Amino acid sequence: MINVDMNALGRYLNPNKLKLKSKGVSSVTARVTNLSTINPNITHESLSSAIEETFQETYGNTCEVEDLNASQLASIPELAATYTRLSDWQWRYGASPSFEHNFETRFDWGLVDV
Repeated sequence: MINVDMNALGRYLNPNKLKLKSKGVSSVTARVTNLSTINPNITHESLSSAIEETFQETYGNTCEVEDLNASQLASIPELAATYTRLSDWQWRYGASPSFEHNFETRFDWGLVDV
């Protein structure tokens, strides 16, 4: 995250308290920093470029990077269909079945919530 409102982040992210306790931190914001704090000159563009360069160095310059806008997205049927499906409220947040019981335990290797 380049420059996130840490107060808002704390309101939006509510991880399991057992998980936080196991990590020895009191809140989500205790585990997060803004990249702009580390490097005041960082921008979205410079971060994106660095990610692209690292990807190409790691996997080889296998393709040209394309920036797509909404009108181009609509002209590519496969991308438009995927975008529509993943943007749908039902797909992202849809109904969850009702549960009557919840069991939760923290192990050394992770959290189990059934």
